[in-house]
Amino acid sequence: MSRFAATVDRCVEGIARSRRPDPIVDRLAAAVAALPAAPRDRLRGDWLGIPLHPMLTDVTIGAWTGSFVADVAGGRAARPFSRHLILLGNVAALPTVATGLADWSRLDREGRRVGIVHAASNLAATALYARSYGARRGGRHGAGVAWGLAAATIATLGGHLGAMLVFRYSGGVDRAPEQLRGRPTVPPSVPPSEPPAEPFAPESLRIG
Repeated sequence: MSRFAATVDRCVEGIARSRRPDPIVDRLAAAVAALPAAPRDRLRGDWLGIPLHPMLTDVTIGAWTGSFVADVAGGRAARPFSRHLILLGNVAALPTVATGLADWSRLDREGRRVGIVHAASNLAATALYARSYGARRGGRHGAGVAWGLAAATIATLGGHLGAMLVFRYSGGVDRAPEQLRGRPTVPPSVPPSEPPAEPFAPESLRIG
């Protein structure tokens, strides 16, 4: 592991062990738990047979990344296309958040802590992309590109946290050795009536 990767890993571990997010985690978990089971199951994609959240993240990230590529390589003619892609990404972000919350509620406490920061990063990125879209519509393309780059940076950090949720905090491959050493496969904070947490689909380090 490189020094940079080790530093990032320690930061994520710090988030997972910190109790500071717990008041927000507990309130949000209670709000999600208060929803009827049927809507939560639909948001998780039980009716489709596969999780909905990964599908929607691909739409959002794909649109935002496409806007970045259009800004870099498309020239003046691609400006309207780039603007429309930002709008598509932001519209898709709304159901993405809802499905993510449904999946998040099945994580253990450490996973929920990381998930809160993951969600906050992506919401911040969405707000910055909205600012970028507004600047572009107002004819301030340069400012719109600058806001978009800032949004892409934050979204990339959020995407990395999402990947950590997959492989470390939601039953992914990195947790298997701990389970073999006797760590329970169903964390105590998950209600007995809930099945074990399903892993999020991998989110790689991407701009967007």
